[in-house]
Amino acid sequence: MRIHGGVGLFCGYVSSVLLSHNEICNTSYSGISCGWGWGTNSYAQGNQFTYNNIHHFCMTLGDGGGIYTLSNQPDTKWRENWIHDMPSRTAGGAIYPDEGSGNMEIYDNVCSAIGNKWLHLWTNSIHDINIHDIFTSTNSMLNNGTNCPVTNLTVITNGNWPQAAKNIMDSAGIESAYQSIKTAACACSLSCPGNPAPIIPFN
Repeated sequence: MRIHGGVGLFCGYVSSVLLSHNEICNTSYSGISCGWGWGTNSYAQGNQFTYNNIHHFCMTLGDGGGIYTLSNQPDTKWRENWIHDMPSRTAGGAIYPDEGSGNMEIYDNVCSAIGNKWLHLWTNSIHDINIHDIFTSTNSMLNNGTNCPVTNLTVITNGNWPQAAKNIMDSAGIESAYQSIKTAACACSLSCPGNPAPIIPFN
């Protein structure tokens, strides 16, 4: 049985969790989802999402993201992730802190081949998030958050990524010492914004 609402990696009320050097692809909903509830207070804090290669996500459902959070998460950092190939048919965005998300820092991430928004802050309950030094292939973003500045944004529309962005892309995902755990080539070979790849059936 397939659960379309499942995500690649889920963490609920967690503290000091590190999600790093994962490759997450071909998900029906979000790539990474952390936090729960829609309030301003939460046990979740000090979490880190780093060096992940997240692609071909939200292939069935919308209103999700490459990385998605709920509720306040003080001292949480999203950095040096490569988030790419999001279908244009979905709502949400590559970077999606949802209701109540706050007191985070999001920086040094690359968002490419995004068919929707690279950033989705849709309501003012999303608060106190410092977003800076982002590389993206689209200008499309929504920022209705409270005290959520976006600074040092680099938009690349011709595919000529600067070296700093290339370094992030090269470092994201499974480290070279562990590449052998991938027993088959990734099936996500199509570009989502124009021609989404199919979902691989679960056995």
